[in-house]
Amino acid sequence: NACGGSIIGPGSASMAPKYHAAIRQSGGIWGNYCTFDIQPFLRFLSFVAAGLLVDFPLSETPLSFTPQAITVQICDATGACVTVPASAIDGWTYDQATNSIELNGTFIADPGDSIVITYPVPSSCPA
Repeated sequence: NACGGSIIGPGSASMAPKYHAAIRQSGGIWGNYCTFDIQPFLRFLSFVAAGLLVDFPLSETPLSFTPQAITVQICDATGACVTVPASAIDGWTYDQATNSIELNGTFIADPGDSIVITYPVPSSCPA
């Protein structure tokens, strides 16, 4: 069993970077097959199939790419916001190649939601 557990029990497996890169570059989706809860993966798959956005291009290149420097929030129509954690499985990731934020797992915005991304940019003020 690749997950390291018994046939009927959960375990753990390490990520396969080449598969993850191929999925990201092809616009595909992925889920953790070591968990028996596939609902977040199926939810994500249904959103992608419905044409909901999961990638959000940034207008500027961030000065820092660390999770501490970038804040991502999903806000509903009432203005209530949820901060999205940095996570490749259930949160957000930054793709330097496309200069975009990708939402993953249960943190896919519903129709009508707004995405607020805050990050440091170079100063445009004269010295």
